[in-house]
Amino acid sequence: MDQKLLNSFDYSAMGDFNSAKAELEKMLKKFYPETYQNYMSGKAGAPIVDMYAFLAEVMSFTNGQMFNQVFPQTVVDYQSAIYLAQAKGQKNFGPSLPWAEVEFKITVPAVGGAINRDYIPKIIPGAIVSSRNPSVPDFMLATQVDFTSVPEDE
Repeated sequence: MDQKLLNSFDYSAMGDFNSAKAELEKMLKKFYPETYQNYMSGKAGAPIVDMYAFLAEVMSFTNGQMFNQVFPQTVVDYQSAIYLAQAKGQKNFGPSLPWAEVEFKITVPAVGGAINRDYIPKIIPGAIVSSRNPSVPDFMLATQVDFTSVPEDE
């Protein structure tokens, strides 16, 4: 396609069907005056112009939607929001809305009748914890679970 033709087309006019169609008709009149009549309403080329205008409208809408996914204020897609947060240094810890209070019980070997503190675990934040009950979903810890604060006599 002629570079002069490409440079003369106003791509900003592609926001809706009618403006894209009008822009295409203007370009056809300017660069193809002898065959322009073939693209008028009711002629053989009219469906081509209508199809182009429709595609221009769809692509303009799609580009607008994609562009909106780049800004935190207008992002709608969940995955796009995750990518934006990660680009800003935010770590994704998964779903964080449901909170539950849980109780952990551990069995630690004893030495001389006292708890052997060498075997007391710490569970770090971000650890995935499962229940013995299969109907309870796995969950991720938000804070550290530290069993070292257990009193000696328990």
